Amino acid sequence: MLQLSRCALVSNACAMALIAFVVRALMFAYVVQPHGYYRQPDSPDYHHAALCIALGKGMCRLDNGQPIFWRTPAYPAYLAAFYRMHGVSSAQFQDNALAQRASIWVQIALSSFVPVLVLLLALAMTGIPIIALAAGWISTFHLGFILASTYLLTDALASLFFYVFLLFLFTTLTNRSKHPTRALLTAACMLAIYTWARPMGELIALATTAIII
Repeated sequence: MLQLSRCALVSNACAMALIAFVVRALMFAYVVQPHGYYRQPDSPDYHHAALCIALGKGMCRLDNGQPIFWRTPAYPAYLAAFYRMHGVSSAQFQDNALAQRASIWVQIALSSFVPVLVLLLALAMTGIPIIALAAGWISTFHLGFILASTYLLTDALASLFFYVFLLFLFTTLTNRSKHPTRALLTAACMLAIYTWARPMGELIALATTAIII
């Protein structure tokens, strides 16, 4: 078993975050953005929901006023903040490219911390630094994580809350938390936010309850 100092782990974590941002930024700037690949099949739904939230109409369709109940509200609310910031001149998806790209750049910056969370999570689960480092570096260059951060979809930001949830959960289950009750409450809050971003938290909550019992 290879043991590493705290300084080495911190240095690796900082390097992961920095390199993750550079790799994701290059992918977006030179591959995804020039060809408009950030628009995926589900992206128009988030666009319509965000547009209506920005206009104060709630999550509904502009054409018929019907509620958009099949999408969770967290990501549209996030996107709506950029629509308000840059202004809305048209309901067309392509006419709001400036706001969309700005939201993705912030998304890239935030999702660059996912490898650090993976590192901490692996360390909490195994207690073996070399395994934690391997997991963190793999997630730094994993194509799935890279592409997810450059799309107008929920995956990248939702994963942040999901990994924080797992981190606090497993630090409690492995008795590594000095304040287990506080850690479990934090995990519950992170899972709640994740559920508002992706509608799968309910099943995770049931599975987590079973694990704790």
